[in-house]
Amino acid sequence: MEHVRILIALLSVLFGAYVTFYAARMHASLGLSFVRAVAMYMGALNAGVLLLLLAKYIEINLPEIRAIEGNRTYVLLMRLAVTGVLYWLLLTFLVLIRELLGKQWLLARNWVLWLIPAAIAFSYIILLLGPTNDLVRVLGVVTGFIYDNAIILEIPMALTLLGAARAVPNKGGRRIAANFAIITLCRYLIILGAAVLWDTVGYYGGFVGGVVMLFSVNALPLAWLRWIVTPEVASMLTVKFDGERLDIIQKRFGISGREREIMELLLQGRSNKEIADALFISLRTVKNHIYNFYQKLGIHSRYQLVSMVLGTKDAMNQDGSSLV
Repeated sequence: MEHVRILIALLSVLFGAYVTFYAARMHASLGLSFVRAVAMYMGALNAGVLLLLLAKYIEINLPEIRAIEGNRTYVLLMRLAVTGVLYWLLLTFLVLIRELLGKQWLLARNWVLWLIPAAIAFSYIILLLGPTNDLVRVLGVVTGFIYDNAIILEIPMALTLLGAARAVPNKGGRRIAANFAIITLCRYLIILGAAVLWDTVGYYGGFVGGVVMLFSVNALPLAWLRWIVTPEVASMLTVKFDGERLDIIQKRFGISGREREIMELLLQGRSNKEIADALFISLRTVKNHIYNFYQKLGIHSRYQLVSMVLGTKDAMNQDGSSLV
């Protein structure tokens, strides 16, 4: 049964790799910084799951390792590895919150960034030197508790995001930020439900709950990206463009008629597939045309295209003079 659990966890990590890649591709297409932060966060999250999976695999298949579990150096190295992933995860979560709220937070002033390293450093000292008196022993227990449960700091951070989302200037941004906070809290509710199943139903109930918990870690962010972020961003990037400005862009940068047609559909908020269906061409052809006129315009995303057409990003001629 342990090998089955490891296999399920491995499948969850592979699913997480797909979600990470999906977010990275979305960032490449849209150029939105918070989508890049999502890719970073999902990568950190699944790296943590993979680390725990490897530790479990070693415990089952290399029992001789267990003989040195009492060795302080071994424990210290394992704790250092887990700490690195945990800290990376919380840091990317903070970056994601900053991007969702559109605020230039000074991350170095955030208490989370200093609380965890301080607790871990103290627990390392206790681990190496041993408790020297009752006060140090109590502090060791407290810092150990912080170390063991630091991941749940995501809960107050998600609640903060949920409250602060109301201050986001545009409606789409508010929905995107608030719904991410909600799915994060839902993930912890699922974890709580899995723990309850384990206690009330027994091993198999806990096993089922654990499977649901593992896959929800990646399924919830994927659902958020597809059904919340995609339509909201499409709405935000849909603009009433100036035909005359498009004429100037087309002439100055040598945009072909087909590329101009696809550009207009992009500005209407159409997806690549919708453009392919509307023009009766293949998806690959659409992507090639988009790549070609992105290269001509010197841009990399729809966001930059919208900025250029609206005039918020100056398009430059080949000789460096202003477009308009």
